[in-house]
Amino acid sequence: MVGTCCISPSPTVCFLKERLERKTLSLLTTMSSRVCSRYAVYGKEKSKFRALTMFAQKIPSASFDDISLLAENTAEAFSKCCNSMAEDCMPKELSELTTKVCTKLSSKDERFADCCSRNNFMETFLCTYSLPPAKSLQLPEIQRPQDKELCTDDERQTADKFIFELARRQTNIPEVFLSKVYDASHHLVSECCSSADGMACLASKRPQLQQEILKFLTKAGELCDGYNALTFLEFKKKVKESFSKTMPDVTPEVLSELVEQRANFASTCCIMNAPPVYCGLKINAEIGHTCDRGSCMLI
Repeated sequence: MVGTCCISPSPTVCFLKERLERKTLSLLTTMSSRVCSRYAVYGKEKSKFRALTMFAQKIPSASFDDISLLAENTAEAFSKCCNSMAEDCMPKELSELTTKVCTKLSSKDERFADCCSRNNFMETFLCTYSLPPAKSLQLPEIQRPQDKELCTDDERQTADKFIFELARRQTNIPEVFLSKVYDASHHLVSECCSSADGMACLASKRPQLQQEILKFLTKAGELCDGYNALTFLEFKKKVKESFSKTMPDVTPEVLSELVEQRANFASTCCIMNAPPVYCGLKINAEIGHTCDRGSCMLI
């Protein structure tokens, strides 16, 4: 940079330009690593789910049509570049994606408008990526799809609409928890719709799954609401009180270990962009949640 700019007709302008380009390159490298590591876990279809959830929770007032298209664009961009060796793939795709996001959402939300006013596409992308969830909207109860809507060519669209409606009403529940709902729901639909009598299968198994999902989301909401509303020490105190009531005979040593375990779990998984593999395993262990053959059972 010194060698280039010191012989430039405008050294000051050259230095500023070089620093901006290096900062952009650094951001691009960091963000590419983050999104591609998550894409490696999720794959294209579930990356669309993640983007749909993210947009729904950050701007719950946006329409499903707008957000669904952006989620599709996001998954498509990552699918092109995360397995590509082309150096210009990620900057090109992220620049185009950022333009689409700003075109659709900057007029609908002040926070997105602020992000879209940044100096370049990488700063804008990082800004939108880092936005915390908005407050949940107070909306009527979700109209769940009928059984006959699930075993059709539009099943994926129907499921996406349900996840969108759930996410905008539950912005306090991070995507790693909603991912469990996504997996269990798709497993059940896939199993039933490939059976001899899909409607009978759904009628038999779906009510139980809905009850278990409700219990699971209630537990997840209580955990993450507590973590995000309190200081870390206050949260640990509340967890200790809860464990003391449910397990009055436990020794102080075991109680302390349980509290630390639950606090570490919440601090890692009750946050935006939580690690999906680690939190997927910890959710099963900490909330007692397992999904097997399309049924979610809470212990």
